[in-house]
Amino acid sequence: MLHLTPTPSGPTVVRSSLLDELGVPHAFATRHGGVSPSPTDSLNFGTELDTPQNIRANTERLLASVGCEGRHWTKVQQVHGHLCHTVRLGLPVGACGDALVTDDPSCLLAIRTADCVPILIAEKSGKVVAAVHAGWRGVVAGVISSAVKVMQETFGCSPSELVAAVGPCIGVHHFEVGHEVARAFGEINLQNVINTSLGPKPHVDLAHACESQLRSLGLPPAGVDRADMCTYHNADLFFSHRRDAGKTGRMANVIGPA
Repeated sequence: MLHLTPTPSGPTVVRSSLLDELGVPHAFATRHGGVSPSPTDSLNFGTELDTPQNIRANTERLLASVGCEGRHWTKVQQVHGHLCHTVRLGLPVGACGDALVTDDPSCLLAIRTADCVPILIAEKSGKVVAAVHAGWRGVVAGVISSAVKVMQETFGCSPSELVAAVGPCIGVHHFEVGHEVARAFGEINLQNVINTSLGPKPHVDLAHACESQLRSLGLPPAGVDRADMCTYHNADLFFSHRRDAGKTGRMANVIGPA
């Protein structure tokens, strides 16, 4: 189960009961509890409409909310692809990709979203974790598989020993897509996430697609948490790129080894 949690440092975050049980520091941020002004009020991590000073202050607040003050905030330039980086001694500035994996307890992995799916994964010991940014292009390209493969081949993690939380993202009622996008999901055997009854164009259930891929990779049924929270619909809680026509902020989604 994923649940909203106010924190003493200010941010209101979404947390996973499964990851809590492992003692893994993590959070899916909402837009509440930061210092940024409108239209990115207030816990913003997007650089387009805000200042570095505000983002730094928001980062410090979120680090405190998960008890990770002093950890190295590790991020990549997200490109809607499938590349996954292993993080042990940091990353080059400007590194591109959409997934990160680490066993370094001095790191906190961070990805940014504003409708795409954030996925946080941990091995049951809590010592190896991953953060995945999965937009529709990333899902089709196999970014989730890339992260699980790195956890398995580099860190020796069996998929059956992994726990994943699928965070808040745009819901199926608001994610209308072109027919070519729907075909792309059909071509990777995800016809079941395409809904043709909600309007003249197809709609895609991104969260369901990510959950289906995690299960197909070998994660146990009880090992996947999913947030039924729509970023588009819940304007009071979340930024949404589609709802706000791009003039919006970004949530940060973070995880670190126990």
